[in-house]
Amino acid sequence: MESEGIVVLAILDALLVSMFFLFRVLPWSKPGPWRLIWIIATLTAALFSLGEAAALMQGGTAVAFEVQGPLFGALLALTTCFMLVYLHGSRISQDALALAFTDDLTQLPNSRAFTTHLQNRMQRSDPFSLVYVELEGLSALNDLYGAHGGDALLRSFAGILLESAGPGGAVGRLGGVQFAMLVAPENAAGISDRIVSALHRLVVHEFGGIEMNAAVGVVARTEASDPGRLIRLAYRQMRRSRLGPNWEPPRELASEAASGVTLGPGGERV
Repeated sequence: MESEGIVVLAILDALLVSMFFLFRVLPWSKPGPWRLIWIIATLTAALFSLGEAAALMQGGTAVAFEVQGPLFGALLALTTCFMLVYLHGSRISQDALALAFTDDLTQLPNSRAFTTHLQNRMQRSDPFSLVYVELEGLSALNDLYGAHGGDALLRSFAGILLESAGPGGAVGRLGGVQFAMLVAPENAAGISDRIVSALHRLVVHEFGGIEMNAAVGVVARTEASDPGRLIRLAYRQMRRSRLGPNWEPPRELASEAASGVTLGPGGERV
């Protein structure tokens, strides 16, 4: 039968459309126009496949051979267009998601991304420590070298934190001059001294020794069961490292934290 080859190709193409929809699009897409279009295209391809398969089994063709070529070409072009549009949209969505969870300046995970990562880590049983870091003296550096100098230092400081975090560690920029790290317990010991020493070497080498420092607070994962509470405890440790071991948060903030209200580093509700 002269049209048998083109019919087999059409059936294979229709099956590819159905498989692509079932295993690639349907599990990840939300209800909406594109899902409806894919359902219609898949049903059309399935019906075409069944019709052509039935025609082959009966020794005939579902449509005349003169129509088979253009019909298969149209189906193939439609399949290609749908796949290209889907893959392009998927790539755009992934890029947008990455931008939404990345700090533009340092390319570190931002506060939202770091908190999500912390939540995921706390659901597991492996131990870790949370390190809260606040950079001091950036405004003075900005006054002397301009905002571009401050941006350069923040990018370099992010590299210092990444190196200090060690294997399996994580670093995020919470905002402004505040950073957070997840490190292995054995790497937490002495991490404050390592960060401060590396910062001093950077400032001396790049900015002529302007006075800068970093306040660091470290808490173990076992100190709290809630990510917000753990960040708050690390923030307090950071403040005590700067202002002295006797520093305590304002009474109203302490009472809210004790009552179970989750507070951000600056004392705001989160």
